[in-house]
Amino acid sequence: PELPNNLPNTGTDSIPLNAPEPANSQNNNPDSATAIIAASQTRSSERLGDHNAESKLIDSVPAQAMTEVTTAIQAIERLDADNQIIDTDILAETYEKIARACETVQKYPAALSSLANAVTQSRALNQIQEAAVTWLDYPRRSAQGIVLIGKPGTTAKSQILTLDSGRILTISSKLSLPLAEKVVVLGRITKDPDKIEVDFTAPVLP
Repeated sequence: PELPNNLPNTGTDSIPLNAPEPANSQNNNPDSATAIIAASQTRSSERLGDHNAESKLIDSVPAQAMTEVTTAIQAIERLDADNQIIDTDILAETYEKIARACETVQKYPAALSSLANAVTQSRALNQIQEAAVTWLDYPRRSAQGIVLIGKPGTTAKSQILTLDSGRILTISSKLSLPLAEKVVVLGRITKDPDKIEVDFTAPVLP
């Protein structure tokens, strides 16, 4: 399935980003997958605070889950490598891979950290954020995974995340959102699209 072809092409001036390093194209090899995820993990201090992943080892991530994350990271890097205006179909396919990876590796914070780092480093961060908003309401989602960036907050009853679009989402998680201007969250959409079950979160560093 594809997302509706209605995502605008905008710049990425809201957060200064570092260009990701190129990845090995052999994403079905567990060894190369480990190398790609580990490389992303070692770069995470550039963009993300070490919030809840430091005690988890990449070696503990099953090969299938590693492959899903590697596929998503490589799709993000291919999106960055395209110097032309980002095609909405390619953006939709990339986000779908990100969503699948979020769902597959929900129990492995080290892998989620690597994926979060790839997203926040991407030159297409704004477009990925816009795709996330579309994904929330897309009726033919192939996966319930999601990655979002927004401003954390609280109400009397729950934690919330306010997106750049102004949409407010309720956060369901044992994790506490970091005290930061912006945070990245990776998790799953619940039956209520305005309520997100969060498996990983970290501050996005300026």
